[in-house]
Amino acid sequence: MYTLLIADDERLEREALKYIIRRGTAEIGNIIEAVNGREAIEIAEKEKPDIAFLDIKMPGINGVEAARRLKELLPACKIVFLTAFDTFDYAREALRLGAEDFLVKPVEDERVLELLTLLARRLREEDQEKKKLDRTLEALHGMIRARETELSAQLATGFLDTRKLADFITLLGIESPRMEIAVLKVDLGSYPMRVDREKHAAILLSRCEQFLRREAEKAGLHCIPGRLDSEILMLLVGGTEAETFFSLEIVEDLERSVQEQVSLRGTLTIEEGIRDFSDLERRLARVVAVDGGRTGISSLNIQETLLQNIELGDEVNLNRAVGMVFRWMDSLPEKDTALDKLDEILAVLRHDLSRRFPSLELPSCARAALRETAEGEREAVLREILRCLRDGVRRQAEIGHPAVRFAMDVMRRRFREELSVETIAGEAGHSPSHLSRLFRQELGTSILDFLTRLRIDEAKRLLLSDVSMNIGQIAEAAGYRDPNYFSRVFRRETGVSPREYRLSGKSG
Repeated sequence: MYTLLIADDERLEREALKYIIRRGTAEIGNIIEAVNGREAIEIAEKEKPDIAFLDIKMPGINGVEAARRLKELLPACKIVFLTAFDTFDYAREALRLGAEDFLVKPVEDERVLELLTLLARRLREEDQEKKKLDRTLEALHGMIRARETELSAQLATGFLDTRKLADFITLLGIESPRMEIAVLKVDLGSYPMRVDREKHAAILLSRCEQFLRREAEKAGLHCIPGRLDSEILMLLVGGTEAETFFSLEIVEDLERSVQEQVSLRGTLTIEEGIRDFSDLERRLARVVAVDGGRTGISSLNIQETLLQNIELGDEVNLNRAVGMVFRWMDSLPEKDTALDKLDEILAVLRHDLSRRFPSLELPSCARAALRETAEGEREAVLREILRCLRDGVRRQAEIGHPAVRFAMDVMRRRFREELSVETIAGEAGHSPSHLSRLFRQELGTSILDFLTRLRIDEAKRLLLSDVSMNIGQIAEAAGYRDPNYFSRVFRRETGVSPREYRLSGKSG
């Protein structure tokens, strides 16, 4: 039900309208009154009516001026003018200013009720359209956040999926993007307080990252943050035609602000003049290249990235993933240890894929050991292993009942939502029991177990890629509304708590 404002200096007119409305329609739940235009504006600001009946000729502020001010306060409010025959021209002018309709006094019952029914229907339609738009915007913002998180995880590895970056820029609505890389190197030893700097490093770096992000957003830039040990890495994206996003003076100001606000000395450098995505890849690889034996990449980062690119399946991303793996291996001081770790990662990958696809058959090429491969052949062998795994996954994706493939696709796209077996089955065009039976026959697992694995995989990725997100935020991003329930499911699926998993990734 809606709120109606009646503004008329004649009490009998107000009483007549109230009598007609209360007797004849259930659309109006609340009627408020005003005796002149000024009072109508004051009451409307407080009560926020959905519909306003305004007498044109009122003392002081007339109905037309009151309507103009009401529209400024409440753009969605439906304005109806009350008028007499001798002010018809005045009413016509009022309609030109945006009123919905007018009523001629003395008003007719049927005309009033017919008009209210029409306005109530318009309000409902507009409300539905607004909700639809809000859902669309929420979905768009969710896609932007998810893609940013994904790119952020890749950024610090030096491996960036530029096609996904292009999609991200399109979602932002930037047609002719400019890109720059900002690197803030901070001296954690300059922090003045006596604290366990290693323990608090993540907090201090997060504060630096948040500060830089705020300043970049003030300048109208979009940021994709990354982390390199004691450095903050950011890809800045904007549509400006300026020669650089940050002049030398601005860079110096930002360095001073970091010291003033976070109490850390830092040096900010900008990689500007990036021509295209290929140039971005080269610049990023140089920024994240091995420096003193560190890349910021852990074995769990490698495992998650390889798994993601095996499932994506395209050749370009597989080749980039191979390049990232060998940069990581070069950063490790012990080459034999690096080979052992890589063979362990590949073994875990095969195990994870076998769990996801119980019917997966892997040829011998997918089981090669890099330790037993000649040094000059290892890159080619790793590439072939990943291709074999990818092709095996593709074959599994191509077989099976169409309803099962459709259900899997729904869950992969929408696992962050509150999905039930009934919802998934309804969209697949089958009963829940029938789809559940097909799903278990073809994949050897239940629909909910498959959905849980998707959510936990996303949580694992976020735990390693974004230290600024707390457990509650990660739970929500993975499709869980209750962080405690998420933690219980995570421990059941992985054997460790989310916090323990995050710590293992840092030390991996």
